[in-house]
Amino acid sequence: MMAFAVKAVVLSATTACVLALTIVLTADHVSTAGDVASQETDSAAHVTMARRGMQIFLIFTEWNQRRETQFSDCMTTMHERMAHEGHYLHFHVIVDTTTTPIALQTVHKLWCCGDGQVNVSLYDLKDVQTVVQPYQNVLQQHFTDMEAPYYNKTVFFVEAVLHKLLPKTVDRIATFDIDIKFNASVAALYEHFNHFSPSNILGLAYEQQPTYLHFAEQYRALNPESLIGSPPPLGKPGLNSGVMLIDLARLRRSDIYNRMLEPEHLKQLVEKYSFQSCLGDQDFYTLLSFDFPELFYVLPCSWNRQLCRWFETEDSFDAYHRCDGDIFIYHGNCNSTLPDF
Repeated sequence: MMAFAVKAVVLSATTACVLALTIVLTADHVSTAGDVASQETDSAAHVTMARRGMQIFLIFTEWNQRRETQFSDCMTTMHERMAHEGHYLHFHVIVDTTTTPIALQTVHKLWCCGDGQVNVSLYDLKDVQTVVQPYQNVLQQHFTDMEAPYYNKTVFFVEAVLHKLLPKTVDRIATFDIDIKFNASVAALYEHFNHFSPSNILGLAYEQQPTYLHFAEQYRALNPESLIGSPPPLGKPGLNSGVMLIDLARLRRSDIYNRMLEPEHLKQLVEKYSFQSCLGDQDFYTLLSFDFPELFYVLPCSWNRQLCRWFETEDSFDAYHRCDGDIFIYHGNCNSTLPDF
């Protein structure tokens, strides 16, 4: 049976230091908080495992019963699909005081027994805000609606700057909203990193509704031949950030991406497309994909099957929403009901 060991580490970020509580679940090694002599060796081993294993990022804050159930279902279905595959996993989870105990209990209950090794780093939201805030201020100007400020929170901008938050030993990561259920192993999703072209830095599935067709109305009125907002396979329907693969090493080196986090450059791109939206960092990726498609790998719809049907009364809905074949991840966006399995 795996043992539960805890030690605190400081992860250096670009603009601040974020204190992360790291939980180690391993069948063959137990470290203790006071085991100072072994920390240097443990650190070196951690770097090696971080580069060969799978890094997974989630956000679990602002407790309510629905969010607790979502987090539990997300983690449970993930565990069921890969518990005995023998992988090294490192979860990076942003939490606050209302969710920290539940996150620890959930991880311990699911992952305390089995093959492989599981690490969990918990990041306090208050510390994360220190790193994210300067970039959040830039992005908020264009990708939130002050009259409906739900997407105005830090948690909706964190993933856009994960390369500023996480240590450089983390070079690839898969990120997930918690309103999802897994019907396949994360390892199979991770294989899509092998399909990235040399220029790809992020992998996302298309938005499966005509969301950005509406947000691009002003631009399309002036450019009636444009495919911005049109459905696949020929159109540019926008991207959905509920499931992402991020090559953090490439992201840190990308002049284009990091330049677009600067106010003047982002403003120029927003004005070029008369872009008006309010969905946080997802809008940022979508906007970038219009001008810089080479940065993006398009995940198959089966890896982010979005269940929201907000626009289902529109004639074009099926052209966006169609997704044939087996489904590997279900995404209950818009508070949609996830299937039982």
